[in-house]
Amino acid sequence: MSEKLALKRLTASDLTFFEWHFKNRNAGNQKAINLNADVFAGRLYPAVEAVARQSQNKLGVDLWIGGPGAASPHNYQRKIIKGAAYKNWRLDGEVVYNPETDPERFNGLRPGDLALLGFDGDLVPNTMHLVLVAKSAPEDSELFTRLDELLADRRMAELQSNSLRELCEALSLPRPHPAWLLLAEEDLTEAALGQAPAIARLLTRPRPRRVSLEDLQTARRTAEELGRLGESLVDVHLEQRRAAGEIAEYEWTAEINAISPYDFRLRRDRTWEKLEVKTTAAGFDREYHVPLSELREAVYAPETYRIARVYDATSSSAKMRISEDFRPFAHSILGAFSDLPGGVTPDGVSIVPDDQMFGEEIVLLGPSDSED
Repeated sequence: MSEKLALKRLTASDLTFFEWHFKNRNAGNQKAINLNADVFAGRLYPAVEAVARQSQNKLGVDLWIGGPGAASPHNYQRKIIKGAAYKNWRLDGEVVYNPETDPERFNGLRPGDLALLGFDGDLVPNTMHLVLVAKSAPEDSELFTRLDELLADRRMAELQSNSLRELCEALSLPRPHPAWLLLAEEDLTEAALGQAPAIARLLTRPRPRRVSLEDLQTARRTAEELGRLGESLVDVHLEQRRAAGEIAEYEWTAEINAISPYDFRLRRDRTWEKLEVKTTAAGFDREYHVPLSELREAVYAPETYRIARVYDATSSSAKMRISEDFRPFAHSILGAFSDLPGGVTPDGVSIVPDDQMFGEEIVLLGPSDSED
């Protein structure tokens, strides 16, 4: 399961996908939303042309439409199709009526309004999220302005989940807003590791996330790969520091012992310290998880223990901020655990990073990038 995101500016002909606009606007008979081929097929689903031939270029999708404003998602069954004469793919199947409980919901949309698009599926989409962002909707005002600037003069563009998450967080977009529908992947990855905040976010989304066993297994693999990626990037960084004489030596301990309660040991002069890497694809402010074994190691080991907060991670780069000595904070957490009832032992804690506790940002690059 993989969610791919895009941002699209709605045209008058796109709006004919909605029954009220089809009847009340003189914008043709399209009754569909164009999915620009250069983005949908060229960027998001390169294999769609070949795979869709088996179904006469018709792909059934489970469609969820949220917005405009904070309007909750409604579910529809539609198709993504490409006719012989079509330049682009289209979200089609049947016009969308206003819900009975909100009889004017889509009427206020105007050409130039925006749509956030999310597609689930590896080779072709099987689920689609359409989040309408209207300039005239008070709940969308700031989000529309920022997305409008981002899209500029393009009709449709691929959108990175990191960019959307950072924008939603920067705007303090309320959790009921359907834009959060598109940002479940990081939560699912963390929920697979048992992190309570991520599980809570999944369960309180505008449409609660239904997680299959396959989804959960995939998320666990993704979490493991992400953790490995973060350690690999830190390894490159530490090797560069060693070569420059900034540290005397270091050891990638987790590479030697997979159950080690820290990832690296490094020595500047005569003093060793430990470094535990916490990696996310999201931004710095995303909470990180510290299991009980690492808390105990930080408290009882004599060496300085630091957290390397690796964030905005991609396949070849990331950013990192390293904490001050984590031992006093870990000690306060274990102290709080002592007040729990007898027989109760927590597995760990999720921590929102304290900006004051971490140093300056460092850019991490993979081996090929760092050697240029």
